[in-house]
Amino acid sequence: MNKTIIIGRLIKDIELKTSSSTGTAIVNNTIATSRIRNNQNGERIEETLFLDIVAFNRTAEVMNQYLHKGSKLAVEGYLQRQTWVDNQTGQNRSKIVLIIENMEMLDNKQDNQNNNQGGYQNNYQQPRQNNYQNNNYQQQPRQNQANNY
Repeated sequence: MNKTIIIGRLIKDIELKTSSSTGTAIVNNTIATSRIRNNQNGERIEETLFLDIVAFNRTAEVMNQYLHKGSKLAVEGYLQRQTWVDNQTGQNRSKIVLIIENMEMLDNKQDNQNNNQGGYQNNYQQPRQNNYQNNNYQQQPRQNQANNY
């Protein structure tokens, strides 16, 4: 089974392209994802992986509309090997890309509004919990529903 789920941040702004032959919307970008582990000496080190991603159709359009450099997202899809011939050297080249099947934006609304200039600022504040006792909310007594008809 070829299924991959990655959570990370976009490393560049979205550039929407359209296929000249089919009119399909396409986004090519790179996502950075990190993992923290202990090395042989017990020191914590962070490893960052950069993975090329490709989105098509509506997913590409949504990415173009709402995401930018630094946006946090979860992507699900499959890995695909892309091959080509380097025009300068004539050598065969290849790379692995993640073809996105599903995507979820993970930034909160405030982050997206404050971040339209590019770059990422983490202004996340945890939402306040509703405390119904402090807000003087009182539960109304239930009426017998049979009498309401």
